[in-house]
Amino acid sequence: MLLCSTQDVKKYVGSIQKSTSWDTLKTYVSLAENFSIKPIIGQALYNALDVVDFTSLSSELKTLLEYVQRALAYATVLRGLPELYATISDTGVQQQNPENSTPANQWVVSGLKESFTQSADDCINSLIQFLDDNATDYTDWENTAFVQKRSNLLIKSANELSDHIYFPNSHYAFWKMYAFFGIAERKHLTPSISEELLQEFKDATTPTAKEKKAIQKAKDALAHFAFYEAIPALQFKIVGGSLLITTYSDGIAVKSNDYKILKDLKEKTFQDAQGFLVELKSYLDENSDDFPTYKASIRYQEPENRTTSYGTADNSNTIISI
Repeated sequence: MLLCSTQDVKKYVGSIQKSTSWDTLKTYVSLAENFSIKPIIGQALYNALDVVDFTSLSSELKTLLEYVQRALAYATVLRGLPELYATISDTGVQQQNPENSTPANQWVVSGLKESFTQSADDCINSLIQFLDDNATDYTDWENTAFVQKRSNLLIKSANELSDHIYFPNSHYAFWKMYAFFGIAERKHLTPSISEELLQEFKDATTPTAKEKKAIQKAKDALAHFAFYEAIPALQFKIVGGSLLITTYSDGIAVKSNDYKILKDLKEKTFQDAQGFLVELKSYLDENSDDFPTYKASIRYQEPENRTTSYGTADNSNTIISI
């Protein structure tokens, strides 16, 4: 384990009491490692950190360990809620305090979960950004499933995504939904511009000016189609007018009108995506001589596959805050 005592957890989460039983806490550490940490950093990096004596680690691994432990501590407490702060008895769920047990208000438990969720997400986001920024020091990171799979996408990172849809560099949110970029490529881009041209866009290292413009238009469409595909599958909620990807959901966290807002947002995102796709198709049609792969494809050769079959859409920006 990368956290070995209650004190290790308290180092990062001050609200944990020193008296909290480690035998109880380590159960949630194990769950958090398996479901929140290992899927991100991979087994090889985890094994490199999981040593008997942390002082024996290299300076690079010690620095990484700090990021991992901070994220793990919050994920541990989140996994343990509400059990760590409440017990179950004949009188129901009881909130613990030094004097006695009192009934736990739902808003207390929900507030704790939301706070720890945000902290855990922030810490994991920082962990991913740190690994991306220092990838040369952690070669095992480059071999993780996440990094390998995203390298095959047209949009490969949260930073890149932010150029095409309002997405404030949330690396963890990108990790949660990167699979939807592959789905969007297969369902929406490939049938429209051909798999061969999409692959050329991905492989382009020194694109021409016209290729750059086409690639940017393709990424505009892909970003919006990916969110369109993700909206019904991921947990979202509306907070202060912004759309958040959430780690948990309950009766307090989700407002009754969120579902209509999400439905409207899904429709709007699809309209925007279709509009960007129309722009891309029009550009390719107008400059077909500069894109021989596209010109030779059925997408260009057959009239029913031309831009006019896609209709028109509103291209105003979709703003999604995560």
